[in-house]
Amino acid sequence: MLLILTHIGISDTDLKDLSNHVAWRLAHTYSQPSMPRLAVGRFISILRQNFQDATREDASAVSHAKLLIFSAHDTTLMSTLHGWGLEKAYEGHGWPPYAATLRFDLLKETSKGIDAYHVRVIFDGRVVHFADEPPREVWPLDTLLRQAEEHVLA
Repeated sequence: MLLILTHIGISDTDLKDLSNHVAWRLAHTYSQPSMPRLAVGRFISILRQNFQDATREDASAVSHAKLLIFSAHDTTLMSTLHGWGLEKAYEGHGWPPYAATLRFDLLKETSKGIDAYHVRVIFDGRVVHFADEPPREVWPLDTLLRQAEEHVLA
């Protein structure tokens, strides 16, 4: 594709500018409150339900996966990151890098017989942070679920 476009007179600079503009438009679109909900609301619902199933007291009685793997396009990653309030994960790149990964690690901490659940979010090998929260390595699961609440589709 690049060869064809450069062959007809579009420079590498023009291609980069065009790519950056399209990425900016998509990021702007996904920053609108209803767009992540429409784009990935069902997907976020599935993730949320799996977190809730894994943390139920009777989780051993519930058949839930220990590992979930999904494959998605770059625009799906963009809308998912916006839906969770994690859009700063790819800031400065325009697009998520090729073969980027988004990982949610559910961590269980037991203290005095009480379980507490936390989530570490890793995008392309780096821990990422919610836009409206102070940076930290792990988040209470409730924070993650609260961040996604407005984007969930039933």
